[in-house]
Amino acid sequence: MDLSPDDKRRIEEEEGKRLAEERYRAQVRAKLTYEEYSPKPPQPTKATPKWVIFAIAVLVGPLLMYLFLGSSKSKADAAESNPPSVSRPVAQEPVVPKFRFVAGKQEIADGQIIVKANHWIQYPFRITSEMIDPRVIGSFTASGGSGNDIIMAVSTAGEAPNLANGHAAKVFYSTQGRKTTDEFDLSLRPGDYVLFISNTFSTFSDKQVFLKVNTHFTRKEPNL
Repeated sequence: MDLSPDDKRRIEEEEGKRLAEERYRAQVRAKLTYEEYSPKPPQPTKATPKWVIFAIAVLVGPLLMYLFLGSSKSKADAAESNPPSVSRPVAQEPVVPKFRFVAGKQEIADGQIIVKANHWIQYPFRITSEMIDPRVIGSFTASGGSGNDIIMAVSTAGEAPNLANGHAAKVFYSTQGRKTTDEFDLSLRPGDYVLFISNTFSTFSDKQVFLKVNTHFTRKEPNL
């Protein structure tokens, strides 16, 4: 069908309007899509007024102080009502030793004796291994005759015959001849000994002798 020039112009105008409207709609859709998915710039925040901060501090400060003091007082009260237990040392029984050491004494000769003229007397004694730190301690005083004297010695039992017969002997103590009085203190090892008193040098006079001789030592015994 043949269109008149006016119809063609009218159709072309309507087609141009339609195309322009479609381009406009496309532009609008593109703009809306960009605004929807593009990040929005941050909005400026408004500063809190100073009077608001001061008011909050005035109201909240005393409350916090009250809560803090109350908590401290509760802890102090709890500590006073429940004091920490102090561990006391357990009393230990004293250790009793199995043995004890006691002083001992053994008499050898004590008192007054008479030694006749041209005679001698001996007192045997023994030092045992059970005696700890044994010591023979003695003293004497002689009277009678013209010299008031006597001969005394301490030797082993094996040396007693030599002393009795006036021969040289190994002694631990001797008056070195006749003597009126003397004292001695001897430390002896375990063994058999004799206390020898002689008046063999006197022909007629008996002698009186006051003597005291003992063995002192320490011994160990069970602690019952």
